Amino acid sequence: MDLSHAIRLRSLAGYTAAFFCLLIFLAVLDGLIAKFREPFHVFYVLPGAVAEINGPLPESVKQVEALAYISNSPNLKIEFETLHSGYFLGGNMWRGRLVVSPDTPPGKYVLAVRLPEGSAEKPPPPYGVVVFADQLSLRKNSRSLLLRHTGLSPWLAAGFFIPFLLVNLLVVFRYSRRIEGLLAEKGLAEIYKVVKGEGFYILAFGLGTEHGLTLGQEFAILDPEGRQVGYGKVQEISPTDAIGRTWMEQIMPGYLVSLKREH
Repeated sequence: MDLSHAIRLRSLAGYTAAFFCLLIFLAVLDGLIAKFREPFHVFYVLPGAVAEINGPLPESVKQVEALAYISNSPNLKIEFETLHSGYFLGGNMWRGRLVVSPDTPPGKYVLAVRLPEGSAEKPPPPYGVVVFADQLSLRKNSRSLLLRHTGLSPWLAAGFFIPFLLVNLLVVFRYSRRIEGLLAEKGLAEIYKVVKGEGFYILAFGLGTEHGLTLGQEFAILDPEGRQVGYGKVQEISPTDAIGRTWMEQIMPGYLVSLKREH
């Protein structure tokens, strides 16, 4: 494989990785927007559904057995399970299950948690429950554009694209190593980091002592087309990498370093 072919394949893999990264970002963004657009204390369910449910409680409630609920339908009920502290803000909370009977007709329902008799605290806000006739109706009500139009959860979509992103990043890495080897055979290396100093630039590139580079050695700087645009000197060196200094401006990652003073 020659250098130009390796560079083309790396560029293709890089663009593909960027494409999958964009798809993952859009899927996650769609999921987050849908989450924040969901009304608080409202459940969208199908007949026969069982959903986790929880809510705040006054500190005076110490036992889950003291709780009860009020429902405007005998087909919906709350099964209280335990009391716990809030994950983020602390405070007393309860946890349970919302159980919807398979015979529940589509419609809007209301449930409310009832505090123990004699409690002076304000009762928690009621819960709304919207029951849909079928999965398609439920999906069409989703705040997620992806779920509404394709039936695919945005979180599943993001997870589906991640392996494709990782594969292309691996391809970019492998071809980058291959390109480094091909360039090193010609006494060349890509500049992979540029830091601006006071009147000079610091460059990092993949040539070192094992390639014949020495401390203080001058090197040529080439643009991506191979034209010499300046020169620099080695400031720090390791077996495989070096840091150099140049006084040339408009140097950026992707430019090349050549051990030949005249290229």
